[in-house]
Amino acid sequence: MEEIETASNVIELAAVLDSVRRLKDRSLKISIVTTQPVGSEAFAVLDDMTPKVGWFLFSANQFQESEIPKSDAPSELKTQSQRIRANLFVNWNDTDKSETFEAYYRRKTEKFIQQIQDEREPRF
Repeated sequence: MEEIETASNVIELAAVLDSVRRLKDRSLKISIVTTQPVGSEAFAVLDDMTPKVGWFLFSANQFQESEIPKSDAPSELKTQSQRIRANLFVNWNDTDKSETFEAYYRRKTEKFIQQIQDEREPRF
């Protein structure tokens, strides 16, 4: 079983870069596969880091000290409302566009709001 180094919240594993895919928002989905089995303790460390923001570094060899970031990774993650809007935009692009995106967005979000309201217990 491969040992995992976790000093100062850094994970070090031998791995193969399996695939890279560009997402619609131009970010990347990166898949790696470890070259050795990873034990439960190491998995727990990785699981605890999900979905935290941090740096992902990959090199076929050792890193030079100057290549390692000295600052925290930017954490400009999309808000939930930004994610909803972006997904609705992707869906709207697959329609015949008989209505503007703003009209489509309002209609879909109103439908969602109504669903939430319908789930509530009646108040007297």
